[in-house]
Amino acid sequence: MINEEQLSGWLDRGRSHILFLCNHPTHSDPQIIEEMQRQLGVISMFMAAYDLFERRSKLDVWVLQVMGVFSIDREILDSKAIKQGVKTLVDGEYAMTIFPEGEVYYQNDRVVPFQEGSIYLALIAQKKLAKLHPGRSVYIVPVSIKVSHDHDQRPAISTLLAELAAGAGTTLEREREPVVELERIASALVLREVKKVGLDLAPAGTDGLEAQLKVAAGLIIAALEKSMDFTPENSSDLMTRLLHIRRRIHQIRIDPDKAAGFPEAGKWADQAMLALRVLSYNPNYLRDRPSVDRYGECVEKLFEDFHSRTLSPYGNRKATVYFSSPINLLNKLNSFQGKSRELLKELTEESERAIQGGIDKLNDMNSSPGGELFYFK
Repeated sequence: MINEEQLSGWLDRGRSHILFLCNHPTHSDPQIIEEMQRQLGVISMFMAAYDLFERRSKLDVWVLQVMGVFSIDREILDSKAIKQGVKTLVDGEYAMTIFPEGEVYYQNDRVVPFQEGSIYLALIAQKKLAKLHPGRSVYIVPVSIKVSHDHDQRPAISTLLAELAAGAGTTLEREREPVVELERIASALVLREVKKVGLDLAPAGTDGLEAQLKVAAGLIIAALEKSMDFTPENSSDLMTRLLHIRRRIHQIRIDPDKAAGFPEAGKWADQAMLALRVLSYNPNYLRDRPSVDRYGECVEKLFEDFHSRTLSPYGNRKATVYFSSPINLLNKLNSFQGKSRELLKELTEESERAIQGGIDKLNDMNSSPGGELFYFK
């Protein structure tokens, strides 16, 4: 842990109303944060997406709940989850932990824009706390997580990429420049997945991974809108259209009467997830700095998206967390004088900047092999 002295002044006061906001680069982040909080002497509740619970056995769900994890349905305004989160922050017996990126994007060096729900929840809690206990504040603690390989994992990463290449019907060409070769294999995988849902990129004349990703997502989204007889709202933004589609699918699947009339809803959900995966790639992330860590992250993401399962660890990594200055919500609420929309936007952006700044500091201090440039071995 780095900069934990930021918290020492008020963690020991008994009832502390704390919201830990953390980036989400790996599937191990809850365990990393839980260990961090154990060392700090903090017990926290965790908010997680409802589909985490859907993929688990009844025993796993019970264990998660006992550990203080509760679900939120992000496709709708989940009043039950919001009420639970607000109560936790107002009571102050436990801290609250949220990963506002919402998904694991495998981009440890770059923050993905935050969803505003966590800040919205914290502001509701602050308003309620101020009425019950004037002068008390909810504190947002931005936490930056950095995970880096502590041994040279180039051979293991190369082996995984060769496996992906074989799955795409090609072979790994180690004499190529590594970023170019990864993008070539990723393109082959995208073409394969799009064909599996009955679509073809060839007529679009796409060249290069970036163009292929955009066109592929657009084809899938347009096909879904046609199949669902769903007219998109006035927006050319693919992600906005996709979110409307996913919300509509979710409304169907949680209503037994509607679900009975739409047996294809499960197929639609799978296709919408494919579109989301395609849209979540950012080729510039690797191009900007092709380090061992970043290259490994991109290979892991490809493996997960095209095998539909999480990759088991292929090498040891060390995790470091950095604490930015806590944000006093009572002070913020007073300074914005009731302008909730402006405050929500400002706090979301401030949290993003703080966590990105922490990641940058951790990268500056990183001397692990994971920070070195990638090459085939």
